[in-house]
Amino acid sequence: MKPNGPASPTQAESAHEQGTASDVAQGANDGTPVRLSLHDAVSSISGTTMRQGDRRRSHSLDAAGVERVMTAYRPAALRDEDPAIVADVMEATRTWVAQAGPHDALSARQMIWAVAPMMAALYRSLGALDVTMLNHQNVEIWISNDNRHQTNGWRHLCRVCLRRVGRAVNPDGGWPNPTEIGRTPIALPYPQEIEAVFRQAAEIPRPKMDQAGRLWVVGGGCGAGLNGVELGAAETGDLDERGDGRLVIEVRGHRPRRVPIRACWTATVRQAALLAQERAGRHPARFIPSGSKNTVSKSAASLDFGQGGLNLRRARTTWIAAHLVAGTSFPTLRVLAGRLSAQTIIELIDLMVDEVDPEDAIQEGLRA
Repeated sequence: MKPNGPASPTQAESAHEQGTASDVAQGANDGTPVRLSLHDAVSSISGTTMRQGDRRRSHSLDAAGVERVMTAYRPAALRDEDPAIVADVMEATRTWVAQAGPHDALSARQMIWAVAPMMAALYRSLGALDVTMLNHQNVEIWISNDNRHQTNGWRHLCRVCLRRVGRAVNPDGGWPNPTEIGRTPIALPYPQEIEAVFRQAAEIPRPKMDQAGRLWVVGGGCGAGLNGVELGAAETGDLDERGDGRLVIEVRGHRPRRVPIRACWTATVRQAALLAQERAGRHPARFIPSGSKNTVSKSAASLDFGQGGLNLRRARTTWIAAHLVAGTSFPTLRVLAGRLSAQTIIELIDLMVDEVDPEDAIQEGLRA
């Protein structure tokens, strides 16, 4: 097949298709013009003469819009083809695209734009036109060899459209399985001894690093399960000290809530608040001066003692695991966490099962 790839349906067909309404309307199976109004004719194609916003709106068509495109649109790449070949190819292409079920006019147009030129080239070379020719091997030859001069974006769009139609009309065409995007593995909680090392590392001053920020990042992460945005937005005035000496943080952001600081991190958070207040004077101050998530990440990375710095995801799962060990009920933990999936709980429990002593399990089970 010779390199004769179609131009992108939203960029390079204006020279062939944008002249007059009657030119646009050409392409019915019998070769006669389809009588459309100028508005309908322009709306059935990409509309390169319209503003970008109007073009997007023209693609938001209902079934009638899809029907107009299926009836009237013919890719510019077929303009030099034999009319007999074009008639056969367009008839087959429209049938196959209809089977693929385009959800709007733009999808229909892109599918026709991708399928018709490839099938015309195969028809010209082999003298036959069959749905089995729309298979993975031919698609890759068409994309990688015959159209290697096209841009990466062009080839990606063409491949996506061809595969979508091909899977619908020729499911046995050797199509590769779609890439599965799995769930991100759960971050392992830190052991208690590693938590203690992080606490000690935060208490050691570092040149050009804000001491209050370093203390707060590890204290708020492991002690309250806060994420980077929540750590950056927190202020000293958000802390509430209870009569028993414990601290509660008023979390800002999309999931506002009140979270008690774990007992083992109370002193660290209190020290961070004092240093941040000294830095700001009499007014409430942010623990992280800039409030930037990047600054939070830099503070976490500075707590490096051979472990690669503090991982905020692991700090959060450490906080969740501590509550599971303490017996915090799942509904309560969900409220405190702000966002917590059942799958995270299940995976954490699976990780912690091996650490449960059988005798301790019996004693705890007797409470029921």
